[in-house]
Amino acid sequence: MGHRCSADLGSAAPAAPSVVAMTATPEARPGTVRQRASAALTAAGYGAGWQVAQRLPEPWAARGFDAIADRAFGRSGRGVRQLQANLARARPDLDSEGLSDLTRDAMRSYLRYWNEVFRLPRWSPAEIRSRLVASNSERMFDPLASGQGVVAVLGHFGNWDHAGAWVTSLGTRFTTVAERLKPESLRPVRRLSGVLGHGGPAPHRGP
Repeated sequence: MGHRCSADLGSAAPAAPSVVAMTATPEARPGTVRQRASAALTAAGYGAGWQVAQRLPEPWAARGFDAIADRAFGRSGRGVRQLQANLARARPDLDSEGLSDLTRDAMRSYLRYWNEVFRLPRWSPAEIRSRLVASNSERMFDPLASGQGVVAVLGHFGNWDHAGAWVTSLGTRFTTVAERLKPESLRPVRRLSGVLGHGGPAPHRGP
């Protein structure tokens, strides 16, 4: 079995019936020809990852995504440098070697997220549940049992798609609120919530 995800539901709050998960997804806006070409390549990359990750044996997929993360880390592009700067502020106690190791691990964690997202539609409900350990889950399920709903605000950490799939695997209605993805060519990502059984998305536009 692969990695297990943990979720702390201590911040869940009662609301209207069902569960609403609120996430923020950066919205790509139309731009120059170069920007549109870059967006098309990005969409193609997501589509390829979606197809390949589902077809490879899990250990192969994990090693492949680790290799992608290591290559991106080694190239030290703008995003990696910004990540390292953020980690340096969070962990000022680390020396340069420790900070470098942490940045590489963070890149691997990020690519692990995408590997798991792409593979999620192939997991059975039992497998989805076995791969997640929830803490304080009564804060969500007790209000649901009494006929109330819950608003779960998910931060940018862990695999919130897995968390959503876990909720629906337990027979709970689930609607996600997120910004609309653009370009429209990001079809695999747009239909992910439907594949996983989410009751949404209910799109909104951010500032």
